[in-house]
Amino acid sequence: MGVAPIRTTSKQTMGFSFKRYLVAVDDTLYRLANTTFDRMLRDPASHLFPVFAGQRVRMADVVVELVGREPACVVRTTFAVLTFDDEGQKADEFWLYYRGSVLYRRADSVAEKNWEQACRQRWRALALVIKAKLEAVSAGISVFEDEFLANIVLPDGQLVGQWLRPQLAVSYEGGRMPPLLPGPAA
Repeated sequence: MGVAPIRTTSKQTMGFSFKRYLVAVDDTLYRLANTTFDRMLRDPASHLFPVFAGQRVRMADVVVELVGREPACVVRTTFAVLTFDDEGQKADEFWLYYRGSVLYRRADSVAEKNWEQACRQRWRALALVIKAKLEAVSAGISVFEDEFLANIVLPDGQLVGQWLRPQLAVSYEGGRMPPLLPGPAA
């Protein structure tokens, strides 16, 4: 996928960069090329990853908007869990958690331009946060789940953080632990 340039009205080159990372059980961070991942999905038997043999591996995809070849904002993040068999072949099990949104709108007025600039500034801040979290995991300072736990999507579509915040408030008020996560709906 790489970078696909698009021309804007201000003649600035704009594109998107797609990065995929795998996080091993020991929290080692691996960058996975898009072509390698695509080939692994199409023909798992010919693309073995012995380093992941017998593991469930966390994966993070990040799409970043580039303006003038510089990162401007994070457009989308996707998280998944891949299962590998004992030989390092990707198994059929594949869990995907999606979290993202569309950012870029064309400005026609000064107010819209100011709004877009504020949005880009916030997305740049988010890109820095995600990069810092992935660096912390890579350096062994933290673990992947601790960094991204609040953004994991539950089976009902709600985020863990959205579900947990009211539970914590009730817990602090009543001095009791919140109930466990609900089981799957029948």
